[in-house]
Amino acid sequence: MLLFDQGLKHHKEEFTAKEKDIIVDKLVSENSLKEQLDYAVDRILLAHRNTRLFLFMMTGPCLLILMCIKYTIKGILVMHFWRKHKAKKAA
Repeated sequence: MLLFDQGLKHHKEEFTAKEKDIIVDKLVSENSLKEQLDYAVDRILLAHRNTRLFLFMMTGPCLLILMCIKYTIKGILVMHFWRKHKAKKAA
């Protein structure tokens, strides 16, 4: 039993060599090749503008910083409740 219908599944279609040649010839024959390439690069950079932040967040130093923050907050909460309990016992 399939969880999805094979007929409705989307696939990327690969260009044939002939289609690739047609596209390349069209790009080369036009005078605006530089403008089109600049526009394409701008769109790619815009789509991946957060990649540097994502890569930093996946590194060890960022993980250590986050773990230190997490355990600091936990320690502060434990100390707060421990002091509160200790004060209640003394009274």
